[in-house]
This record gives sequence, structure tokens and C-alpha cells, in this order.
Amino acid sequence: MIVFKWIDRVIIYLLCGRNVIMVMSDDYKEKELLKTNEISEIQSAADNGDLIALTELALMYESGKGVNKDIKKAIELYEKASKGNYAPALYKLSLLYYNGIGVDEDREMAILLCQCAADLKYAPALTLLGKTFRAGEDLPRNYKKAYELFLLAAKDNFVDAQNALADMYFNGLGTKVNYLEAAKWCTKAAELGDASGAYNLAFLYHQGIGVDKNYDAAKKYYEIACAKKNVNAMINLAHMYMNGEGVAEDVGKAINLLKEAVELKSTAAMVRLAEIYYRYKDNGEYLKKAVELFKYAADAGDNRAKFNLGILYNIGEGVDKDPVKAAFLWEDAANNGNSEAQMNIASCYEDGHGVTENFALAMKYYSMAIENGVKDAKRRLGFLYCKKGNQSDIPRGIELLEDAANNGDKIAQYQLGTIYENGDDSIKDSLVATKWFKKAADNGYKYALFEMAYRYYAGHGVPQHYVNAYIYFLAYK
Repeated sequence: MIVFKWIDRVIIYLLCGRNVIMVMSDDYKEKELLKTNEISEIQSAADNGDLIALTELALMYESGKGVNKDIKKAIELYEKASKGNYAPALYKLSLLYYNGIGVDEDREMAILLCQCAADLKYAPALTLLGKTFRAGEDLPRNYKKAYELFLLAAKDNFVDAQNALADMYFNGLGTKVNYLEAAKWCTKAAELGDASGAYNLAFLYHQGIGVDKNYDAAKKYYEIACAKKNVNAMINLAHMYMNGEGVAEDVGKAINLLKEAVELKSTAAMVRLAEIYYRYKDNGEYLKKAVELFKYAADAGDNRAKFNLGILYNIGEGVDKDPVKAAFLWEDAANNGNSEAQMNIASCYEDGHGVTENFALAMKYYSMAIENGVKDAKRRLGFLYCKKGNQSDIPRGIELLEDAANNGDKIAQYQLGTIYENGDDSIKDSLVATKWFKKAADNGYKYALFEMAYRYYAGHGVPQHYVNAYIYFLAYK
């Protein structure tokens, strides 16, 4: 069936993502830059060596605002200001070297210039250097150093750093997990008017992490973030309206919020909107819209969309039935980390559905799902080892099944019973089989209830006991 999962995992979405992208923060306003827009005054001050004016003029040439765009001229001016140890100029110059704009790309020079600006306690440089240490791409990964840099910049009221610092506290990177501190820094960023900070704080109130769960506060800060075009806030606020969490259930408001996020090119919003349309698929127009959105999001690379679209192709709903296309979509999503798709494509290879039967690939994808924490995957892989593997695979299969069974998987318990009951002489053991059948029956598994009724009736693996047989049979019925 189509899955409806709105908040996929408990993790704060932050502007400062894992990948380091060297950009100038739109929210950071250099406190020292000239207020006047008079180019002649700026030029005159720059000619006299004023570091602020040199940087202001460089910014104008870089952006083409007020003057003809001239990157070479901008670099020349940034270099002059940098020689005076002016942090904003050093920082801007580092971005140009990092991205190879107007100069040959030189990551080492970029990092060096950024470090110089950071040494001058320039918040954007401190933050960017922190992101670089956290990502471990252009510098060795060092969470503690990243944390220290974010803390310095956050104390200077730089919202990107405050969000990044909240993330470090939330995930225990470079410091101990501390949800109270995460909430504190999200609050500071939100109070400074930052959309991401408002979203993060709303999320914490929504989930009750580091603060008491408070739907009113969550709604308030989601709305603040929505007003600033934060698509994640739109998605989560839509979730609240769709499920009546702290607000009156309102499908129309949920749809409108998601439509707004879709207009902002959010593929995640496309998938959520498609899922709502699918929920009301009895309206043929809604089913058509769901398919269109799933296709668009899948083409844009969204793995959840690929998974859901695969389901539609598999059952032939809204599209022509095509198990081959379904398997293709699931495999694509599986290879990009979607655990549900991993389970589905594993099953396809196990049964030869839409693909050529291939037990090795089935085992591969079940193993990937296990790594992603899918509970059923251990049972499915374990049973596959026992059913289709070589004789040498059976101990590994039993190990996986027992692991699942000991964690309460009643199907795994029943399957262990069948393996010990029907296996070859090396593993056949009616008493052990009975133990597992009984565990599954006591957990309410229907086929195990019937099996235990038979065993007590026939005295097979247990002493004959007609009353117990009757009790299990009644439970079975």
C-alpha cells in the first residue's frame, strides 16, 4: 500500500547541511559596511585605502549592483582589503577561490583565507570553517573543532551558527547530546527572525524534544517559518492539519500548504500531496493528480516517490500494470537507501516477480534493509537462507530467525518451528519445534495456534492433552 509517513525521522532540518557549500549568508549583514549607496563616495573612500569601502566596492563589482559586473575588479579590491586583514574581504575572497569564480579553483587557498577570517572572529568564516570540519571533505573531520567554531559564531548572534550548534547538541556531535541546549539555540535563531531556526524550534515543540510538547507553540513557529517560505515547515504544518494534531483537522488547509511548497519546487511536498490525493483516490481526478505528482517527484530523484509509484505500477492503479517497471523503480530507490524499496525488490528477486529470480540479489537487498533497521528483514533473509540457500547457509539462517524471534517476531517463531520440525536429521528436533510453535501461538499467530492444537491432540512434541488442544483450537477459530 502507499505509505503515509510525514516526519520520517527525529532529526532537525538545518540550513547548514552536511555538504559544505561556500556561500555568503543572506542573513548576515556586515555591521561595518558603508550605509550610503553613493558610488562616488565609496570609490573615493576606497581610493584612500578604506578597508570597508574596498570591500563594499568589491561586493558591487561582484554582484553588478550599481556598476557593471566585473569579477576581476572585485577580486583585485578584495585582495587589497585582505592585505589589511579585513575579515569580510578575506572571507569573500575565500569563497571565490573555493568555487573557482574569477580565479582558478584552489581549495587550499580558500581554506587558508577562511581560516584567516575565522582567526579574526568573523562569524560567517567561523561557521563555514566549522561546516568544513564537520563534513570532513576539505579538512579532516573533527566534530569537536566544528562545535567550538559554531559556539563562537553563535554567541555573535549569527543564525547559521546557532542552527548548526543546535544540530550538534541534538545529535551529540563534538559534545554530549543536550536537547535543552538544542532548544535554547533554536530559540535564539528563531527570535532573530531566522526561518530555519523557527522551523527547528517548531519541530522540537511538535515532538516534545528539549521542551514540553506544545502544539500551539509548534503551530506558531511553523507559521512563522511558513511566512518565510520554509517548505519543511509547510510540510509539517500540513501534517498537523491532516491529522488534527493540536488543531482542528482540515484537509483543505493541509493541501493548500503542500501546494505552496510544491510551487517552491519541494519534491518532498509533491510526495506528501500525492499521498493525500491517493488517500481520496475514489475521486478519479485525485488519483490522476497523485500519479502525476509521484512521476514528477520520481523523475526528480525522490526515492519515496519511486517506491510509491512502483506500488501503483505493481497493482495497476492509475497506470497500466507493469511489474517490470515496478521492480525497476524499487531497485533504483533501494540502491539510494530507501528501506521499503529494499524489502520490495528483495521479495521480487526471491520470487522472480518483475525480474529474473536471483537469490543472491534477494539476500543482498534484505541485508541492506537489515542495516537500515527494518525488523522484518532479518526474518525474511533468515528464512531465505534456510529455504533456498546451500546446506552451509542454514545455520546462518537459523541465527537470523532466532534473533528476530527472540525480539518478538511471531512469524519468525513459527518459521523456526517448521524448520526444526521438517528439517533434515542434523537439525530436526520436535521438542525445539514445539517450543517455537508455542511461542508463536502464545503471541497470537493463527497458524501456530492450529499447530499447537494438533500437537496437544496427537501428543506430538508435548504430552497428549485434549483440553489444551481444545483451548488452542478455539483460539485458532
